[in-house]
Amino acid sequence: MSAVSSESLRRGTGELPLPLPWGEAGNRLGIELDRGATYRLLCHTARQKQQILETLARQDGVAILSQNGGLLNHLSLRENLLLPSAYHGAEELQDEVAQEATDLLRECGVGRSPEALAAWLQTSPSGMGKLERRLTGFVRALLSRPTLLVFDHVFEGLTRAEGERVQDWRRLLQQHLPLRTALFVDLDFNGLPNLDNCHVATDSSH
Repeated sequence: MSAVSSESLRRGTGELPLPLPWGEAGNRLGIELDRGATYRLLCHTARQKQQILETLARQDGVAILSQNGGLLNHLSLRENLLLPSAYHGAEELQDEVAQEATDLLRECGVGRSPEALAAWLQTSPSGMGKLERRLTGFVRALLSRPTLLVFDHVFEGLTRAEGERVQDWRRLLQQHLPLRTALFVDLDFNGLPNLDNCHVATDSSH
């Protein structure tokens, strides 16, 4: 994992410039992200991380995979997966989107028979564990074909083996959407897994 300074990122030539609020004083740090690359931003506080995520959420083409997967407990898993297409008025494509979601779930390692998977998709996410919620949220994010996929502190509370599965999702992103960018936003603490071929930025004001 290669570390680059905030200044070198600021001078980058990427296609997707994203101005981020940085530091407790609210200073803005312009970071340009190259297409198809992977980045990790290490935040010193939860407040700082939240500021960054709020700014990113306002950008077009950005999908954020939150720690709870962004799932609504009163909807079934299938309804959660199809929610973005329904919101954008693409109801006529929902069967096609549902099939694509099923295929992606299998690629993510949901090893269930077709009948069992169909039944599982009708259940509520309320009883799901952290990894399953994030996996479902990841598949939903892929279906939206984002320019930038943000992973919000997604390794928190996972075992080493579960963390390795999350890294497989990044490879799926590159496989299905090869010119899209992955950004891992994490709190700055020991124990984060190494991300291969990943640029790291930290807040240089601290």
